[in-house]
Amino acid sequence: MVIAEAVSLGSHHVTFEGDANAGPSSEEEDATGETEPELPLSEPPETVVNQDGSPDYGVSDDAPSSDSDRAASDRSHIAWNDRYKEARAFLFGSDEIEPDFEQALRLFREEAEDGNSLAMHDLGRMYADGLGVEIDTDTAFGWYVKALFAFEDIESVKENRYVEYRIGKMYAAGLGTEQDYEAAAGWFGEAVAKRHKYAQYSLAGLYFRGQGVEQSYETAFSLYLRAAVQHMPYADYELAKMYRDGVGTAVNSAESARHFKIAFQGFQQMEKQSRDDKLQYRLGQMLYTGTGTEKDVDAALGYFEKSARLGNVHAQYMLGRIYLDADSGHENAEQAVRWLTKSADGGNALAQYALGKLYRDGNHVEKDIQKAIAFFTSAAEQDNSYAAYAIGKLYLQEESIPKDVDAAIKWLEKSANLGNQFAQYTLAKLYLSGEDVPKDIPKALELFQKSAAQGNSFAQYRLGRLYLLGEDISKNVDVAIRWLTASAEQGNHYAQYALGKLYLLGEDAPKDVDTAIRWLTASAEHGNQYAQYALGKLYLTGREVPRDREAAIRWLTLSAEQGNIYARFFLDHSDSFRDPPLFLAATRLLHHLSRIFREEQERLPGGPRMQVESKLRRKIRQKKIAQGHAPDDHEQKLITY
Repeated sequence: MVIAEAVSLGSHHVTFEGDANAGPSSEEEDATGETEPELPLSEPPETVVNQDGSPDYGVSDDAPSSDSDRAASDRSHIAWNDRYKEARAFLFGSDEIEPDFEQALRLFREEAEDGNSLAMHDLGRMYADGLGVEIDTDTAFGWYVKALFAFEDIESVKENRYVEYRIGKMYAAGLGTEQDYEAAAGWFGEAVAKRHKYAQYSLAGLYFRGQGVEQSYETAFSLYLRAAVQHMPYADYELAKMYRDGVGTAVNSAESARHFKIAFQGFQQMEKQSRDDKLQYRLGQMLYTGTGTEKDVDAALGYFEKSARLGNVHAQYMLGRIYLDADSGHENAEQAVRWLTKSADGGNALAQYALGKLYRDGNHVEKDIQKAIAFFTSAAEQDNSYAAYAIGKLYLQEESIPKDVDAAIKWLEKSANLGNQFAQYTLAKLYLSGEDVPKDIPKALELFQKSAAQGNSFAQYRLGRLYLLGEDISKNVDVAIRWLTASAEQGNHYAQYALGKLYLLGEDAPKDVDTAIRWLTASAEHGNQYAQYALGKLYLTGREVPRDREAAIRWLTLSAEQGNIYARFFLDHSDSFRDPPLFLAATRLLHHLSRIFREEQERLPGGPRMQVESKLRRKIRQKKIAQGHAPDDHEQKLITY
């Protein structure tokens, strides 16, 4: 099997044997090239917050605060009265009392029936989050409709910046109305003109994301700064991120750290007053990540648990994430599944994706592909690209369900369009091979390029090979080297091997032995058996590098342990290379005799097979076995590039 390779050692060209399958297998790509991310942190959502710092509750210093300040309708009003305060205490709890959703619901309903628009809004939230009641989105929406109508009724009688801000918030969130960012920006703008700091913060978020207004990071930064000057911690938090990332301003690590610290301290003070779940969630997230304060997982868990009990789906997700993490010191699979389920039921896409993975893999729950697909679908419908990617892969590869190429392509394309580099890569391979879908080289090339541009080393490697081989697209060695180098620099040992081979052969690129050895060594150190074999052979024969028997044996051993038969041959006959001419002469003789026998057989097709004298045949067979070949070994095609 390796006679031709041994003979090639006496020639004047470098050969690379047996590497026709030197590229990554589908299994390896699934394991390393298309890795799903670890469960991500749930970044605090861009909430629109109220005057007391609570995203859903609060009263302004300039808002009506008692029954005497009702609007002319004598019905719709904002009242921060004793009954409403008591309802909030039951909702959030305090140092003295535990939350009592049933009492909160009763008191809010009494206030709402009396025309208090704040209570109407609170009832909408309780039904939406399932606090003290089953989640009922229709009833929740009905209460939000009443709240919005009441706020607009109050505003129609007398302009009030707090009411303008609350109306804008409902349009921004789509509460009691269709989501309308343009309308939200208009209402926020009215309040901003009156220097309302929470409206400044909310409008800044719209400018940052380009929702209802033309995107402008600079305008967003300016509005956040104006709100922060008025001691608004949420604005400090956003400013810190912009200073950190250099968005809308120059990068300034010191200012970023300062604003994170101010935000954390401000959130702490606000949480003591309001017990709001969104504040508790933010504090938990900052303590968990060590943002604006020292990292403290135990303290973070305390805040997350308070927030989660109030129905905060982001806190529920984070609890599930922490309890799943074996390295967190708080691993508790049962609690993890419970909190993730609550979060997923509340519509959190990250929790839905996490549960989908658990049911798909059978981790901590009984494996259930249908449940996995259901959770992945819910998350994917909220534009979670990894969930869409996961569904696509299941429909392509999962053995327990029928293969459904159309469904797979649908979800993979959704994921790819959302920018998922792994979906782009998977689709590109499908269109390149033309097995499950019609072959489409231009589309495959476009998807490989998109994935590669995001740093996918396997997509970069594939592009390099496509341009180097020039079979499906026009050959372009310069482009090939650029993509192979990008992949190799990320540690892709297939790209490293390809570059080493390219520079050692000196056919498609100028020969550069030093560069070739550097890339072959990098590939070999990453476990590539072909690079290990190539280095071993080079060091054993002294070809292109000084002979180094110790290095040769080390690399050949590593390659042979992975099943490389060429490496095994050289290991078994390494002593022969103490006198290479003698070894080559014996091997050439065997090669010559084998060729004579084959040519004679080919010369007489259909005639009697040439009979080899049994004694001579036996001697040749014994010599081949002594050289390390199997008794039925045949010469293999020499792969020379």
